[in-house]
Amino acid sequence: MALLGAALGAFLWMPAVPGTAEYRELRAQNRAGTAELQLNRGWTAARAGLPEHGRYRLVSMAFLDSAGAGSPRGGTAYAAIDSQTPASDKKSVGPEDGVYRLAGDRWTHIAPPVNRYAVRPLLAAAGRIYTVDHSGTRLYRLKIDAKPADAWEDLGALTIFAQAKPARQSQQNKKSKHAPACRKFELARAVGDRIYCAGGKHEGRLFVYDIKARRWSEPIPQALPKAPQGIGGMAVTARGEVFVSLRGQRADLLPANKNGALERTAIYRANLKQSRWEAVPFGVPAKDPEYRRYLSEYVNATGNKAGPAKILGSDGESVYASTQQGLFVYAPAGSGGEGTPRDFARHPWQARLYMWYKAGGFVAGGQFFSTYAKGQVKRWASADRYQSIPDPLNGSCAQRSRIFSPDGRTLYAGAYITQSSRDKKGRIKCDKTSIVHNAGLVRYTVGESTPTSSLNLDPRVAGFAPRGDSIAGTAINARGDTFYITTTTATDKDPAASHMLRLPKDSGRLTELYDIGERIGLPGVVRDFAGSYKNERFAIGGDSGVAAIDPESGKALWTQATKANASPENNAQSGAKISRVAIASDGSVAALSGKTVIVYSPQGRELARTTLSRSYVTDVEISAESGLVYIVGFDNKRNRNPVQVAYLELRDLKTLKFKSKVWGYKASAVANDMADTRLYRVLIGRDGNLYVSGESAGGNTIFRWNGRDLKTSKLIKSDLYNDPWALKSAHILYYARLDPRTGSVLRGQFAIPRLVSKKNLGNTFRAKNGGLAVDEAGNVYLAGSSACCIPNGRLLKVAGERTGAKYAGGAALLIVSADFRERRLWTTFGGGKLSAVSARIKDGEAHFAVAGRPHAEAAKRKRHALVTTNNAGNAGDPESSSAYFAAARLD
Repeated sequence: MALLGAALGAFLWMPAVPGTAEYRELRAQNRAGTAELQLNRGWTAARAGLPEHGRYRLVSMAFLDSAGAGSPRGGTAYAAIDSQTPASDKKSVGPEDGVYRLAGDRWTHIAPPVNRYAVRPLLAAAGRIYTVDHSGTRLYRLKIDAKPADAWEDLGALTIFAQAKPARQSQQNKKSKHAPACRKFELARAVGDRIYCAGGKHEGRLFVYDIKARRWSEPIPQALPKAPQGIGGMAVTARGEVFVSLRGQRADLLPANKNGALERTAIYRANLKQSRWEAVPFGVPAKDPEYRRYLSEYVNATGNKAGPAKILGSDGESVYASTQQGLFVYAPAGSGGEGTPRDFARHPWQARLYMWYKAGGFVAGGQFFSTYAKGQVKRWASADRYQSIPDPLNGSCAQRSRIFSPDGRTLYAGAYITQSSRDKKGRIKCDKTSIVHNAGLVRYTVGESTPTSSLNLDPRVAGFAPRGDSIAGTAINARGDTFYITTTTATDKDPAASHMLRLPKDSGRLTELYDIGERIGLPGVVRDFAGSYKNERFAIGGDSGVAAIDPESGKALWTQATKANASPENNAQSGAKISRVAIASDGSVAALSGKTVIVYSPQGRELARTTLSRSYVTDVEISAESGLVYIVGFDNKRNRNPVQVAYLELRDLKTLKFKSKVWGYKASAVANDMADTRLYRVLIGRDGNLYVSGESAGGNTIFRWNGRDLKTSKLIKSDLYNDPWALKSAHILYYARLDPRTGSVLRGQFAIPRLVSKKNLGNTFRAKNGGLAVDEAGNVYLAGSSACCIPNGRLLKVAGERTGAKYAGGAALLIVSADFRERRLWTTFGGGKLSAVSARIKDGEAHFAVAGRPHAEAAKRKRHALVTTNNAGNAGDPESSSAYFAAARLD
């Protein structure tokens, strides 16, 4: 079976429905071993020396460093491999089963399964590898340098009676209904010279093996109370504190009644000194002033009842546990851990809440990893900053049998693809029990340069602009050291005055530079302005005309008052009003007035003008490098029903003659892609590529495809927040990267808020009157307005302040990595909308500024994280200004 090769595009991106010819063909290829797979970015094959057929299960992994110790830093990898034997031969093991050791990039088979019966999990302890037999009653140690035929050393029965009368106990084990046994050896943990094992077939018990004394003990003679299904999770700290969670226990980790005390708990601590089990509740006393906040923010955050609590692991100091509400950390008193409450005795569990609903995870090398649906993994650097690891395979039904990491940087996974189908709403359903194709063992290394994402926006400066009622735009100069923001103020004395504001990238003090009408000679409202990449010129346009200016001094390099050209066909907003402007690297300027596009030379001479016969023209961009002008908008058309169809036109820079178009299909062509589509913004990013942003009213849309045909997909999908299903007609944000010379779509993506309380039904994210920016690294910045609810909405913060306990929507900023695989940040500022964003990488750091108008009620009450920083300079306040701004650095 070839592991790498041509991508199974139709399968990986659009899993076929069982029964179709394509699906049957794919299945036949897999059975014949001829189908090829493509690993996702960053993942590489790690199966040299493993069975060629690839049909095996990765049971467990263990790691030893060069000194032979169980390594939190990594080292030699050992894997327990179990071949997929026929159903009629389940109890047999093949010659390829057993333990493999990784040397360089090649695995070597070094030992068969214990008793040649079944492959069991491995554990690294005190410089050696351990396992148990298939029944979990005897412990074995691997003779690492021995031949496979004699590789296991029997350390005796795993029972407190074994030392005195092993033969008699062997007979007793057969008769005992509740025989003490370490059946769940994957839960075993090693600290120093001790192995801790949670056992019991039908009850929870704890066993400790002293490696030096070679003796088992049961430090707590009684089983866990209320543990009918045994132990489901275990963690041991560096001090030997043992925490366990019960398997299948329907009890909450969170407060369960008005008194804040739990009648039952799923978390217990083994008090080894007093030989007893102690419940470890999360409960907050009802009289505590923080009790209501804990309940409102954590208990009912998802609309789901908290599920069973499960221990996930320990980093040596703290213990991590999860419920369906999220992830929590337990830090011992006096540890001084991050976020430790002052009165730790009453607040032992700290809600970290890395993610919502059925959170899982593991700890490796002092790093915490959260895991959830579709094989996605996040490595958490802190409570609000993480790195995302992509799925091993580009498939909606790519699963992982196991995932391990020795050091918090290198991950190993056993990945495979299962059968898939779609329900009536088009959602993908995965049959996890039916493997279509096994990819074997794969490896991923988290690089230090891997981008991080955050739940907290920490702005350098934020506040309300002085005398600002609305924001015309924001841009950064060519040197990359100063942001400029234009606001418009309407008063009885001065009904339409626009002002230029200066925001240095480093000092972070917002100051007002000048009145644009007085300084430049363009009275009235300024509606847009843009900066050039290679010189310090800005283009500025408004009700009186268009100009090229020096933004710092306000000196006009040239000014053109536009001629009135109003007509019914050109709509009422035509005439002298300039709605959008763009400036090229050579100083050429393009301006949009109604449906008329005008191009000016660097000296201000009009080069060309054309009026488009389109329903709506929304934005314009110009590029000296490609010699093109880009125009976007949408048309009203009719098939059987009215439909709006987005378009992008490419025209010659000097003549505005038509070159080509993207999208803009005839109404008859979009019968299966009937959702209304609109484009609102077009931009040449600082990385040199062409970008657009807009909206689609539903998921059956032309934006699913490449803009040239309606069959080639360019969508990047990773989770339910960018996969367009269950939308009805909600308007969702769309953005794409295109080739600036041809207009070909290189990749596209949606941003979709979802109503968790309504089975993840899609909700609205508007791009209309929003902003678009792209920095030199290709990170995409999108400003707009979102309905409820964006991912992790209740966890989001701005300057450490929650953006809203009840409403995860409003003025929204979304930052996406260059490959569209990671959301670096997606946050809100409460109600209202953001209308402008600009970004630039300077001295290796990405800086950005956003501006908009928040909800008036929220602004007056200074709610929803509408913070005003101390270094905002002469910034205004909500009583006198509605124009809000924030500037920050992208980590």
